[in-house]
Amino acid sequence: MKLARLFGVDKPNVKSLAKEGDIEGLVEAARYRDVVRRVDGRSSDAGAAVREAAVLALAKIGGDRADETLIRALGDPADRVRCAAIVALHDRGDDASLAMAAAHLREEDGQALPAAFRALLELQKPGSTGRLVMAIVHRGDVRPVNETDGAIVRALRESEGPECDMDVVELLVSTLTDEREDVAERAEDLLELLAPESVDALIRELSFGLAPARAAAVLGRVKDARGLDSLVGGLRHDDPQVRAECCSALGELRDPAASEPLLAATRDQEHVVRAAAGAALDRIGTAAIAVGVAALLRPLLETSPAHSRQELAAHTVAALQSETAGDANADGQGSTLLRRLARFIDRVEDSRGRGREEEPSPARAVSTHHATGVEIALSHDARRPHTSTADAAAPVAWPSSHRRSSASLNGR
Repeated sequence: MKLARLFGVDKPNVKSLAKEGDIEGLVEAARYRDVVRRVDGRSSDAGAAVREAAVLALAKIGGDRADETLIRALGDPADRVRCAAIVALHDRGDDASLAMAAAHLREEDGQALPAAFRALLELQKPGSTGRLVMAIVHRGDVRPVNETDGAIVRALRESEGPECDMDVVELLVSTLTDEREDVAERAEDLLELLAPESVDALIRELSFGLAPARAAAVLGRVKDARGLDSLVGGLRHDDPQVRAECCSALGELRDPAASEPLLAATRDQEHVVRAAAGAALDRIGTAAIAVGVAALLRPLLETSPAHSRQELAAHTVAALQSETAGDANADGQGSTLLRRLARFIDRVEDSRGRGREEEPSPARAVSTHHATGVEIALSHDARRPHTSTADAAAPVAWPSSHRRSSASLNGR
């Protein structure tokens, strides 16, 4: 060890360097390290005080070299140096660097993260929210968006005002197509955080954009009723992953209006779509049962002989009374009733050929549930999912968690 280091002679004199305006000397002082081994065996960084003083001195001098050193100091191992850099950046009005600091610092990094948060709020510069959001999305690690990120974004957004929302939303929507999974997922999280302002942009992305599956997933998490029509339309998308995400999102909305389109989606040629549709119907629950039963029975009621219609109506009322009296739907699942009706419908299907004399009327079918007094009116032109002509004639595939063939149902 050099004698100069041993006696501390080479310790930078920050006051002298600042007085002389020696920028290079201050830059070197901002890198100074002096690790001291204590008697208890632990070590401490005696150079942190020197680096802190150098950072504050550089902030007053300014210049490119000073700015580079301040930004580098945000990653200093000593919290006091990081805080000094944040104070300096605040004094210089550098909200971009502060946003980067707020996005990359962690809660365990001492007071640096709260300091960056306060500095951004105090500056209240236009565009700060967008810079912070982009810094969070593109940070170098794989951390998801956490509660601290959300609190900072919400507070900064409120201080900046609603005019910042749309620009930020469009930036995030464009990031949904990023090939890096962690980046796209953080964009999803922040779009959810920015709802309801983000809903319209997500609907456009689902209908016309390059990341419809991710847009559908976020719409499901947001649970905004405005997304219903676009999600139902997404059931006809060419990509089965998009159709599956739309099914899942409709299940999250729990709107009975989605029940019939979801029931039709259980006939999709792709297993992933059928499974998602079945799970979504289960989430919607009793309302899905009522609408789904009406959709299943409608063609039979229109085309079957009179004696079959009477038997079908009696069986339906008995089944509904049995399900509502018991606890089979306590968990919100309606597949049991649909399976029971399926066994009977298989028998009635045999009589359809004998009773069909003409095509079904395009008029709306109205069915009244006598056990509950609920009237269900459904249109014949309900939109179908993305299926081929051959698929349209296939038997109904029941929700995935309970799906089985007609033969196996009849054999029970």
